[in-house]
Amino acid sequence: MSYLPRLSLLNTFNQVTAYPSSVNADYIQKAIQTLQKYSNTTHTADCSSGIPQDFPDLPCRFPVSTLGACEHPENEVNKGMPCFFLRLNRIYGWLPELANKTQFDKILIECTGQNAIDKSLLGRPKYYPEISGVDGKTYGYIDPMYFPFLRQDNYQSPLAAVQFPEVHRNTVVLTECHVRGISNSEAIVQFEICVDSKVDVVTKAQA
Repeated sequence: MSYLPRLSLLNTFNQVTAYPSSVNADYIQKAIQTLQKYSNTTHTADCSSGIPQDFPDLPCRFPVSTLGACEHPENEVNKGMPCFFLRLNRIYGWLPELANKTQFDKILIECTGQNAIDKSLLGRPKYYPEISGVDGKTYGYIDPMYFPFLRQDNYQSPLAAVQFPEVHRNTVVLTECHVRGISNSEAIVQFEICVDSKVDVVTKAQA
């Protein structure tokens, strides 16, 4: 699994501000570029009403509208709630083996802190799209209908989006997202988040 946008190829550190600033410019540019790739629907099929007969030769198109507020990440980051887009790495011919189809018919994603302290600092995530589990937890999810990847023309990797509206400000928080509910996958991605607030920036400048 991987996350987007990646602000650097050298590390997984993501720093933004909870107000409009030049710090957010790189995030905004790369987040918009991530979603623009889905605007080209050539050689894709509308699978909203079911899998078409010409699937998988014609892959399902991914509607960015399922990403909720994260369809417009440029608006969210300036509120201090950057969107992170999660995707499964492309593996030719791979089909997800759901661990319990009767409970979940989706690929579940859970994001949390990397340790007890970071769990507390991160707070509860907000997913798009999301689903409630029998365990009382809320998960993000990816629909299995987008698989397999067979190098089709214009294949669109499905995404799930996550925000952390309760994240502790002005602190680097170690974060990780796991794939759940899949028998043949233990995918995980780790990254760091730091959301700076305007009040603290002004206070530091005055100090």
